[in-house]
Amino acid sequence: MLSGYAILDGAELERPVLLAGWTRHALSEITVHDLATGEQTGRVPLPGLGTAGGLGERPEGGHEAWFAYTDYTTSSVVLRFDARDSSVTTWAAPPGSVQVPAVTARQVAYQSKDGTTVRMLVISSGDSPEGPARPSSTGTAGSISA
Repeated sequence: MLSGYAILDGAELERPVLLAGWTRHALSEITVHDLATGEQTGRVPLPGLGTAGGLGERPEGGHEAWFAYTDYTTSSVVLRFDARDSSVTTWAAPPGSVQVPAVTARQVAYQSKDGTTVRMLVISSGDSPEGPARPSSTGTAGSISA
């Protein structure tokens, strides 16, 4: 599903581009297209499996776009895309920080009994991305062991 777009047409660019924000299977992606032909020429690299939105560009034109990003282990940030070199950098982040343990997120798909494909995100500790996480035996709230 199309969730937003931005047109980057600055004089610094060889050709104007269209950024298209999509939601597919509950995850965001942003594709890069030639504005004249609509041909997909690339993708905007996102930090992980999460949600991106609010694509915006300068009203007067230019080579930059901004968008918000968050996922299950990342506080919301504003990222900046530069169409000159397809780079993505953090433009703004909330103050403070929280120490988040190393985790791995992956999307998996399974067939239900009636044949429907069911997708889900599996988040596990960074040292055992293939196995499920289970509560620790210490009973500490929020801690996991693999």
